[in-house]
Amino acid sequence: MIAQLHSITKAMVKEAIEKVKNKKLNPYVSSILFQEMEEGDCLEMLHVGAYDDEKNV
Repeated sequence: MIAQLHSITKAMVKEAIEKVKNKKLNPYVSSILFQEMEEGDCLEMLHVGAYDDEKNV
């Protein structure tokens, strides 16, 4: 799942998928969905720094 800008339309995604299909064979292209979802609150978190610096839990 990847969030898209509100300005991206279903028609734009359909056109992009067709371009990809014409460029290269990819078995996963046909499984791409473009849909709106209404969910509750969510959190987006960014890890800063190396994972090696984290302490063991």
